[in-house]
Amino acid sequence: MEFVTDRSPVDLEQGNAKGSYGPEDLNRVEGNVEQLKREVLEMGYFCPHLTVKTNWSLKAGFSPEEWPVKSQMERYLENVRVLCRAYGLEPQLPFSMEKLTWEGANQIEAALKELDQIIKDTRLAAERCGAAVTGG
Repeated sequence: MEFVTDRSPVDLEQGNAKGSYGPEDLNRVEGNVEQLKREVLEMGYFCPHLTVKTNWSLKAGFSPEEWPVKSQMERYLENVRVLCRAYGLEPQLPFSMEKLTWEGANQIEAALKELDQIIKDTRLAAERCGAAVTGG
């Protein structure tokens, strides 16, 4: 999984890829949400159904009907909240995707990155054995 958590004001000034939030960012985050949800469920934690979209695109000549709408962006951000809460995390996230800043974009991916690391650490800490023994 890839997480972009190092956006800065310089990216905005230079107009580089990290200075804007586009379809590739939406697809990356939604793909990470989908993968992390699978991992949360594999770890035995409950996670409500999450709807993700991983085919965001802005084709040449796109029309306003193809632009992400408020309800889609609310779902997008709520997926991150719900997924993190399923594992007991309460990350600092933007209130909404409206007027998203570079800091807010970093917060979204940092929350998912933290969850990914916790899952990895939990898996490493879990020692598996062939039989369960009690009272020994």
